[in-house]
Amino acid sequence: MKELRDLVNLLKKQWLILGLGALTGFILATFVFANQKSLFSFTVSLVHDGVIAESAQAQYQYDGYYYVETSRLFNDRLGRILRDSSLNYSFGNAFESSVKISRVDKLSFGDWQVIVSGKPDTLNEYSVFIEDKVSQMLGDIAKDTGEYAAFKVKVSYQGETETKPLEYYLSLGTLLGFLFGAFSALLRDYFKGH
Repeated sequence: MKELRDLVNLLKKQWLILGLGALTGFILATFVFANQKSLFSFTVSLVHDGVIAESAQAQYQYDGYYYVETSRLFNDRLGRILRDSSLNYSFGNAFESSVKISRVDKLSFGDWQVIVSGKPDTLNEYSVFIEDKVSQMLGDIAKDTGEYAAFKVKVSYQGETETKPLEYYLSLGTLLGFLFGAFSALLRDYFKGH
């Protein structure tokens, strides 16, 4: 109990360091999170789009095993395409918009959750762009690799995602700054005593 009293007395004496740490944490959190954009969620689903007509042997080689393996392969390709930064760059150039993919998560086989940040007024254009651009990319891959199965994507809007309010981040920044100040005060006292 004596050690706890000593610690409290030490922190009382170092109130300036504690206050500066908390203030620094608050200011940093304000700069980092004050301009936080809204986040919106889309589901991008891989959809089988029949057989590519140019493939003359498709009727002979297109069976259940081929369909499952090709679906798995194209699902992996879809994930790589969605995570590629060039998709953000293409949309930004086409629409002069700051909507960007923030995160991509695999929901289930063939379904990917895409979290985007940006202004809500361009979300409809963005979903159409993703659907058209990614479907075209998958079609090009199928033709280049000689696949018989054709795939496209379907994008469905899920809504605005839950984001923590600014006050949460300001409180967290202040707390972390306070703890850093307390740690600094303890270090200062330790080295001052030696």
